[in-house]
Amino acid sequence: MVRRALAAITQRFHREQDAGTLGNARDARTLFEQAIERQAARLANHPSPTSAQLIELTVADLS
Repeated sequence: MVRRALAAITQRFHREQDAGTLGNARDARTLFEQAIERQAARLANHPSPTSAQLIELTVADLS
């Protein structure tokens, strides 16, 4: 799972670099914050998420 997530992030940054839209650390922080929001939405329906679920960002969260 970690490798797929890392690959997704790497591909996204490469696409942005190729398009000439690669920004700075602020863009990376925005990506991370959006991923956290997606994770929260994904886990909102879980009555009692596990610790592992709470610290895991999936590929879908990073998209």
